Amino acid sequence: MKKPSYLYTALFSAVLSFAFCLPAQAEEANPWEGMYEVIDAPKPPEDKSQIEATEFFLYTCPHCFHFENYTQPWEKSAKADYVKFKRMPAVFNQRNTLLAKAFYTAEALGILEKVHMPLFKAIQEERRPMNKESDISELFVKFGGVTAEEFSKTFNSFSVDNLVRRANSLTVGYGIMAVPTIVVDGTYRLTPDKTQGFENQLKIVDYLALQEMKTRNPEALMKKAEPAAETEASAEAAPAEAVAEEAPAAEK
Repeated sequence: MKKPSYLYTALFSAVLSFAFCLPAQAEEANPWEGMYEVIDAPKPPEDKSQIEATEFFLYTCPHCFHFENYTQPWEKSAKADYVKFKRMPAVFNQRNTLLAKAFYTAEALGILEKVHMPLFKAIQEERRPMNKESDISELFVKFGGVTAEEFSKTFNSFSVDNLVRRANSLTVGYGIMAVPTIVVDGTYRLTPDKTQGFENQLKIVDYLALQEMKTRNPEALMKKAEPAAETEASAEAAPAEAVAEEAPAAEK
């Protein structure tokens, strides 16, 4: 039986419509357009195996303190494996140096996780200025379990001074004007005012990191997806196997 010609016409029109929709969809693929900035002079990290996301912060900034409620859960359970998240104290001027040295001292001593939040809370909740080396030393001894001598030696070391100088260089180089700001892969700058909140800020980090990884190493993403697909397939098969094992028992 010969099919009516209008069916072929309708099918052809549908195919054309779909084809013409594709470019428009591609243009709309980025839902975060205009909510982040491209750094004028990008400085991508040398390590290309991961996408680096660096939060510039200040212990004296109440917004940075509040941001910890978002970054800590994200870092522990929501962040992709290929994203390397780290914090860097913003160093705008000499006043920021003391607490930047505190951060790098804690990192060098391996006690950052122990003293990071206590240092924040001392300033933001207890209203202690923490603008003296002795104040910081006391906190490190109490929460970090180090001696005052260990603290002093590291705090006044050449290596810590170098890290603070580097933080100042990157603060200026990345055009950091406010905190908390996240820089993704040395290329994109995200601030809460442009991202319209902390939740979006982290969602945009996820999005930009994924786009960079797709360009840089799509094979790695495919390899990560394969085990997940196998796990899902095994999970779906498990109930069927359980039923098959239980069936003979039910017959007795």
